[in-house]
Order: sequence, then C-alpha cells, then structure tokens
Amino acid sequence: MFQCKIILDNKSAHYNTESDITGIFKCYSRHNISIRSIKVRLDCIEFVRWNTFKHFTKYDNYNIIYTAEVTVLSAKKGIKHSLFNEAAYPFKIFIPRDLPSSYIHKYGQVFYVVTGTVIPFIWNDFSNSFIVLVKSPVDCFARKQYCGERLFHKEQVFKQTYCWPEGKLIMEAFLPRTAFLPGDVVDFKVIVKNESNYQVKNIKIHFNKVIKFRPPTLKSKCRKFSDTILKLEKDGVRAYTERIYDLRLSFPEVIDIPNLMACTMMKLEFCLKIWCSMPLFIKNVKIDINSEMGHYISR
Repeated sequence: MFQCKIILDNKSAHYNTESDITGIFKCYSRHNISIRSIKVRLDCIEFVRWNTFKHFTKYDNYNIIYTAEVTVLSAKKGIKHSLFNEAAYPFKIFIPRDLPSSYIHKYGQVFYVVTGTVIPFIWNDFSNSFIVLVKSPVDCFARKQYCGERLFHKEQVFKQTYCWPEGKLIMEAFLPRTAFLPGDVVDFKVIVKNESNYQVKNIKIHFNKVIKFRPPTLKSKCRKFSDTILKLEKDGVRAYTERIYDLRLSFPEVIDIPNLMACTMMKLEFCLKIWCSMPLFIKNVKIDINSEMGHYISR
C-alpha cells in the first residue's frame, strides 16, 4: 500500500500573488518501492463554457494559464532511491504577480491546484492534489482602470482645397465603463459634431465579437459575429450640425460556436466600432473601442 498527501504550512490555503506556497509532501509505503522522482506542481486553470444552455451543466473546455513545477527528489543515474515507511519532502512554489484571482461563476471558473506526484520505476504514478485560493492585485487594478467612466474623442481636420474650405469633424463616445460581465446591458452616448461644409453621408455603429480558435488538426482560425447598433444611411449629419445618439450595448451571455467543442479557445475580443462615412474624396472617420469582458470584475 502507498499513500501520499500534501500538507500546506498555511492551513487556510489562502495566498496572494508574489508569495510562496510552502509545505511538505508526505509519502508512506508499507513496501520497499524504488522511486525515480518526486515532483510538486502548481497549475492555474481556467474553465470555459461553449454550449448555449442557460443553466450550467459542465465544463466543456479548459485552459492552463500558468504551470510551475519543482522536483523535490530525483534519483541519480545508476542509483535507485528506495522509499519505505514514512518520508516528508518540503517544497516551495512561487506565485507570479500577473496571474488572476481565484474565481467561480456559472459560466466558468479560475482555480489553483497544487499536485504532488511520486514517479516509481515500475508502478504507476501516485499523486495527491490540493485546491488553494489566490488573491491578485491585478484584479483590483483592472477594476479601477476599466470600470470608470470613459470618454473617447476623435477629430478629423479637412484641409482647404480649391473649391472646399477648411473644416473639422468631431466624434465623441461616452461609456460608463469598458469592462463587462456576460449579459450586461450598458447605455452609452455618441456625439457627432460636423464643423465643415461637407455632409456626413451616414453613421454606422457596430458591436463586433471576434473569436480566435484552434481546431485539433488545423491552423488557427477566426470567426466574427457583428451586431448593428445604429445605421443611418439617408439621415446623416449636415454641415455645421451636432447630433447626439443615446444607444444601448448588450453583451452576450453565451457565444455559440457549433461543432467546435473540441477546439481550444485562444482569444475572445469585443470591439465597438463607430464611424462616419464622408464623401469619396475625404477619408472616413472612425473610433474603435476595445472593451474587456473577463472574470476580474465579477465580484
């Protein structure tokens, strides 16, 4: 019979980033077993959900964000290390600062697990795992950075030509925040000031969701979903006129990708595109707002 167990020095199993996870890996054997090596590994794992059901059922895919491994015992070449009765091996693993905090949500979770593994010469591996909770200051910084009111400003100056005087087009977008949760509905405002003799032909506002993924046997692919929030083709902005648009942005609860359950998700991007179409001889003006949707603002 063989038993192994991880015992942490911190009994509460609560840690901060930029700190060390310390403890001992205890092993007990009633028989004399030759050991190849003993390792302790820390994994930061993120589970994501890919189906369209509203109720959480299971995790369909996972992504290992970070892995760190230390070898607490390694048999030298030509020498077999035998394990009999009880032995304890201390370990220490560092948690980097840029990792996210532990997080649980019905659409996914991020968690940290410490796993100790005994690798014998003949027998199968023996392992024991322990879940730890990690708190990261990166989350607090992200909340402060992305959850405040944001103003996006863009100006385009039109130079004077032989038949058109100099002018300027100003576009502004007010968002209460740029970090969101699945299913969030946010009201925002767009202001277009036309300070020129040109007429804005039309105004378009699209909300783009881009998913980059990798199938099991193919190269990386990209799939794009786009929602039209506003599209004005005939009723543009006349010369020396200001228009204010009160609009609403809806983040999806779940994004469905049919027949891609076995794929590995690489990146999920959200972008709010606002642009004004000008006459053919004038360059169009646009604002790209890259919004964040992640677990760090879910608490």
